[in-house]
Amino acid sequence: MKKSTKIALINDYPKETGIGKYAFNLFSELQKKIDIEMIFLGKAEGNKIRSMGTGINFPLLKKTLNSHYFYPKRIPKEYSLFHASNQFIAGIAEYNKPSVVSCMDIIPFVLKKDYPFAMRVFIESSMKAMNKAEKIISISDFTKQELIERFGIKKEKIKTVYLGYDKKIFMKKNRQKARKKLGLEKEKNYLLNVGSEENRKNVSELIKAVKDLDVELIRIGEQRTATKKLIEKEKIENVFYEKNVSEQKLSDYYNAVDLSVFPSTYEGFGLPVLEAMACNCAVLTTNFTSIPEITGKMPEQIEKVNEFEIKEKIKTVLENKSIQKSIKRKGLKQAEKFSWKKCAKETLGVYESVLRK
Repeated sequence: MKKSTKIALINDYPKETGIGKYAFNLFSELQKKIDIEMIFLGKAEGNKIRSMGTGINFPLLKKTLNSHYFYPKRIPKEYSLFHASNQFIAGIAEYNKPSVVSCMDIIPFVLKKDYPFAMRVFIESSMKAMNKAEKIISISDFTKQELIERFGIKKEKIKTVYLGYDKKIFMKKNRQKARKKLGLEKEKNYLLNVGSEENRKNVSELIKAVKDLDVELIRIGEQRTATKKLIEKEKIENVFYEKNVSEQKLSDYYNAVDLSVFPSTYEGFGLPVLEAMACNCAVLTTNFTSIPEITGKMPEQIEKVNEFEIKEKIKTVLENKSIQKSIKRKGLKQAEKFSWKKCAKETLGVYESVLRK
């Protein structure tokens, strides 16, 4: 890549989110290799980060209106290449050339009923704009295939580049020290579930599954009204919530619990699964969509997503220490295949392929 080449990585998600974690970690690694700036669609501060301000401040639809109408035409033009860090801002590819778009997933396109109509219109329009980019980065082979089959995008245009994790944070630690730090009991069985409560995550089924088990389920993420009502109606007393935790604390939780349960039926990647495996935490997941690309073949997986299947699988893993050890061993080995350094190296290869044309 020429010394005069300057890249714009465009992002509109904070560090605490999955998409934001991807953008900021990729940015950090690429800064070591090339001349790159992050253009943040909103307000953000940091070295080589250009804030674009608040844009349109319209209730409910401000994010979609901004990403679709306001920001794409206002991106500074002095860059050699423009990289939209997620599919929701793919409209940038129409006005800024050459461009690359990263696609996390096409969930709003597939699971349309889970999203408000007005939001869906903007999202679908943005997703179709991906085809205007010179290259698309997919974060899993599953999502790549979805783009080919559902949008008719040529496979040659798409490159799979897996996500990574921070190896200085997500690592194996002493279990009892982690429990003591978090104030958890020494001998109790703890389960962990991390992420949103979108329908595809099947959090309600998990909560119903643990109701009569001698465990405590720690939920890290949002709590939707429907879930709160379920807990109150069923008088479930062994589910506890933490809305926002630091990555360091999240790592402590992965190390402290007996099992991380992730009963999702649709994922573009599944960072909580990778981060759990890197912490030597036993993971119990489904084998749907992109998840097998992350976990490989595990000794136990959820095959039917309902409360009864989830309950039986949890019991099987908790009661069988050899299965737990096998899951942990395989998880640690799998986690070694992923890193932000590798993600950055392969992303740089995509940039070079576009700039050569």
